[in-house]
Amino acid sequence: MGNFAGARDLRNLLGVAIRLRTLASQEHDAEDRALYLTAAEALEARAEAMARTLPEQQPEPLDPRLYQRVDLII
Repeated sequence: MGNFAGARDLRNLLGVAIRLRTLASQEHDAEDRALYLTAAEALEARAEAMARTLPEQQPEPLDPRLYQRVDLII
């Protein structure tokens, strides 16, 4: 799942939301703080919706022929 393009977009969305929350905590003006928090909440909601559409991580079935023991003395 980590290499899936949607996962990268999800990480980017959450990264921007974190940055907006950081800016909101540093902002002294209440209107700007509310704007940053509203934008962060919208991005987090979008990320949550995207997370529901990501494929579940399923392990590849192991082929026993690929993992047979080999005795080798060097």
